[in-house]
Amino acid sequence: MKSIKTKLILYFSTLMMLSLTVLGVINSNRASESLTNEAEKALKSLSFEAAKLVETRVETQMKTLNMISMREDIKTMDWTAQKAVIENQVKATNFIDIGVVQPDGKAYYADGSTIDLSDKDYVSKALKGEANVSDLFISNITNDIVFMYATPIERDGKVVGALIGSRSWKALSDIIQDLGYGDSGYAYMINNSGTVVAHPDNQKVLDQRNAIVEAKNDPSQASVAQLFEKILKEKEGISSYSYQDKDLYAGYAPVRGTNWIMIITADKSEVLYEAVQLQKFTIVFVTIVIIIAIVLVYIIGSSITKPIIFAAKHSEKIAALDITQDVPQFYINKKDEIGALSKAIQTITYSLRDIIGQISDSSQQVSTASEELTATSQQSAKVAEEISKTIEEISRSATDQAKNTEEGANKAFLLGKSIEKDQEHMNDLNEAVKRVEEVVEKGLEEVDNLYRITEESSEAIREIYDIILKTNDSSNKIGEASGVISRIAEQTNLLALNAAIEAARAGEAGRGFSVVAEEIRKLAEQSSASTKMIDGMVNELQSNSKSAVLTMEKVSDISRQQRSSVINSREKYMSISQAMSEAMSALDKLIISGQDMQNMKNEILCTLESLSSIAEENSASTEEMTATLEEQTASIEEIAYASESLSNLAQSLQSIIMRFKV
Repeated sequence: MKSIKTKLILYFSTLMMLSLTVLGVINSNRASESLTNEAEKALKSLSFEAAKLVETRVETQMKTLNMISMREDIKTMDWTAQKAVIENQVKATNFIDIGVVQPDGKAYYADGSTIDLSDKDYVSKALKGEANVSDLFISNITNDIVFMYATPIERDGKVVGALIGSRSWKALSDIIQDLGYGDSGYAYMINNSGTVVAHPDNQKVLDQRNAIVEAKNDPSQASVAQLFEKILKEKEGISSYSYQDKDLYAGYAPVRGTNWIMIITADKSEVLYEAVQLQKFTIVFVTIVIIIAIVLVYIIGSSITKPIIFAAKHSEKIAALDITQDVPQFYINKKDEIGALSKAIQTITYSLRDIIGQISDSSQQVSTASEELTATSQQSAKVAEEISKTIEEISRSATDQAKNTEEGANKAFLLGKSIEKDQEHMNDLNEAVKRVEEVVEKGLEEVDNLYRITEESSEAIREIYDIILKTNDSSNKIGEASGVISRIAEQTNLLALNAAIEAARAGEAGRGFSVVAEEIRKLAEQSSASTKMIDGMVNELQSNSKSAVLTMEKVSDISRQQRSSVINSREKYMSISQAMSEAMSALDKLIISGQDMQNMKNEILCTLESLSSIAEENSASTEEMTATLEEQTASIEEIAYASESLSNLAQSLQSIIMRFKV
């Protein structure tokens, strides 16, 4: 399994086997489906053709019986004349017997027998003018299973009787005897209750077999019973079922003009015979192709692995530091991956040769550079001494810087104290502004309350003003009514005077009338006096109403001025409240700014303290740097010694490079 050739044969053989197997299975399944679909179509078409054949035979027999019923001697319904005709027709046709049915349902046959058929459905239909075929039944005359043709006998457009003809059950079985699908398929018929009416096995007809009924006691008939129930429901179509350990197809179609259904069966194994043969062919074909594929993979694998083996051996020589040999031009000229690998190995060989040459040159240069490094390290030692002196001066300056930084930190601390006091003053001012704002809010509430009371007062004044106006109108109306009463009193007084004059003229007879006139005159005078008093009171009321109206107008003006003043006061309080809010906002900003200054002060102090620390650290660092430079001087001396060692290593490298075979 470590060989690439073995892996190629195994992997490609497995891939070919899986691919061809899947392809074969798919093709086989598709072929089976195609053959099944074609068989179902053919079976369905065959069932329709078989049903049509039965229809044709039944129709032929029905036409024969109908032609007999159209004879004039039959139409007479005179049995004496009809009997001779019927005897001849029984001999000339395929009917077992022919009979004439009277309108009352009584039937007369050629052999002289009679029977009451009024309760038979096929007779009733014929007497109603409908030609029909009955189902199979056992004849009371022959005790054999028969079925009947019935056609009406018409005369002058009216049904005067019926002509019936009986046929043996064998007539139906003879029709379907040669029908079927393939070698093992056969045809049979059932009626609308599932009873067999025609079958190649005559005993099933004689026994009146019904799978639906039998399935209740015989489980082996369950599949057939389900088929019959489906057939009776659908009337036409295709279905599958099992019978006597065989898987079968069934195509079915109704026989028009009857209650029979034609069924054509086909064995599934026979339908799928070609599919099975195709599967066998596919298996043989796949096996042959796999064998051929293994041989081809072996040949291809050999052609691929041979250059790889050569490349592995060539790589082993390179690993042994032998780069004298080149890859043969035969492999380099290949246009595939082998050619690319050969070119890569040859490129590695060229590169190693070039690198070894460059390393050899570089080792000589390293030797020369090591000598120059020794001289440079000596010069660096002198420069280090000068740097040490400079660092001592920097240390002194750093000490002075630390002192100045400490003084700056003290001053920043004092500045922080001042900022803290300002922050406290700002907080006090903030509290005072809050108290003023509370007072303004309370004043604004009082102004709102005063504004509400002013509105209510103005509304009450308006209502009083309206009432006074109504009172003034009422006093005017009273004055008008008083005037009317005064005029009535004057008229009454004149009438009383006229009545007194008329009473004087009448003498003694008008004396009572004179007394009445006098009383009326007195009432008129009293009404006139009362009217004058009312007029005086009305005039005084009108005068007072006008004064009240004028007074209410002044009060209304004062109320409007008061309302305007309250509104102005409210607006001013609101302006004060808004100004206080803005002041509060400004104070909040100042407080935040003070807090920021406090934070900045703290940061400055931290920075100054940090600078002080850094300055002290710098001072210490410069002292340490001085010591470091002393150590560096010693290190440079060691570098000089190391450069000499480097020269020795360059010589050793040159000896190692000489080991490569170039």
